[in-house]
Amino acid sequence: MPTVDAVAWCFIGSALMLKSRKTLVIELQWVRRFEAKTSALPAADRLPCLISVLQGGALDFFASLPEQIRGDYQTTKNALAERYSQLQNPLQAQVELARACQQPGETVSDFADRLRQLGRLAHPQAVPDDPTLDASLRGLFICGLRDAGLKSVLCNKSPDSMDAAVKIAREFKSQQTALVAMQQFGTAVGAHEAMTPQVMVASSGGSGVNQAVALQSLERRMDDIQQALQQLHAVCPLWEWDEPRL
Repeated sequence: MPTVDAVAWCFIGSALMLKSRKTLVIELQWVRRFEAKTSALPAADRLPCLISVLQGGALDFFASLPEQIRGDYQTTKNALAERYSQLQNPLQAQVELARACQQPGETVSDFADRLRQLGRLAHPQAVPDDPTLDASLRGLFICGLRDAGLKSVLCNKSPDSMDAAVKIAREFKSQQTALVAMQQFGTAVGAHEAMTPQVMVASSGGSGVNQAVALQSLERRMDDIQQALQQLHAVCPLWEWDEPRL
């Protein structure tokens, strides 16, 4: 049975889950990462951990392996690596790159990193900072974004590099977040102004019980304003735009 530490490593390894061939294009270094995560484990505990992070097609492939391969960590690892090594083919990477789109929940920075990785796989002969590859990735980045407004901003600004495009996109998303926080703040302030203490007490009929209820309602509205201010301060501290980490 795996040790407690081994089980903990299995949870950490869930970040490296192998779900499909498409996912594996992005995580071609999964074997190296898994071994780095589990380097402190005994050899007997590595195989259960490896099996626990397999899903989808990778798990089906493992189940189809002969017993003598499935029963050993080294042979299982080698079989999986050999099975999916074909995804390092530049042509396959080019296909994935051509149809790459920003996924729900994927930040603009993560999407850009995914494109860069696919670009390196698709064009292994390209030198670092190759201007032709950079221009191609920049266009794919803009076209693949989910936010139509952000696409329009980038087209108008015409960034001259992938890094510049990503910086503009991050600033745009940061400003969007700040705008939402400001709108929430404005809503809370407007609700507070519409229900001042004088109006609330007057509408309560003057009774002590009703006045207490009115004051409790006012306190709740003040709490709403305070929360809105905290959210606004979190996205634009000191009312200045900081470079975000989206």
